[in-house]
Amino acid sequence: MDNHWHILAKTHHLSDFVTNYMVSYVKWYNFKQKKSGNLCNGPFSSSPKINLVKVLDCVKYILNNPVKSHIVRHPFDYSWSSANQYYNYKINNNSLLKINDSVVKLYFNSIIEFENFLISPSGDLDDFREEKDLGIKVTYSQLAEKLKSILKEKSLSEINRDELVHLIRIFAFETNATYIQLANLFQVSYTFIKNTVATSDRPTTSGVIGQ
Repeated sequence: MDNHWHILAKTHHLSDFVTNYMVSYVKWYNFKQKKSGNLCNGPFSSSPKINLVKVLDCVKYILNNPVKSHIVRHPFDYSWSSANQYYNYKINNNSLLKINDSVVKLYFNSIIEFENFLISPSGDLDDFREEKDLGIKVTYSQLAEKLKSILKEKSLSEINRDELVHLIRIFAFETNATYIQLANLFQVSYTFIKNTVATSDRPTTSGVIGQ
């Protein structure tokens, strides 16, 4: 942007990373513009992204910033955006930073899918995935109601690991829930859901919780 920029980064030493980045950038900018002195007026601000959903929401927010500021009409039209790099889309690709595209490519199979996500109205990522991939939308509230009916008077904290795994398998095979929805529903990681489903056969519903 004209007066600020966003960086989505993975680092164990955020302050050191920003300091080193800013020192290098300011030196480059001052040399190019034949100027001297400070470039930024204040300290940086940060916000941790604790799961993949938050990361993708952040990607969408950052890439749509020029659109919301009425600089361009489409995220791919902004010359200084990384939007064009995720699928080697070369138009207006002027970024000097190499991006990590692994998270985006985990969810979107092509630049068309990614573009549709970026330009879709703000909302839950799961809703977007369900509309695109499944054709049948299952909401979080529907999943929560189903879980409540199975648990009866129990809570997730009261069931053991085997019962939890069994429940996850039931929901994975009997609903159209995405892995992200299941991770949020059962309060576990996306990877745990993915591995649990990948290593299981279709479960039976007998012997489940709340009886």
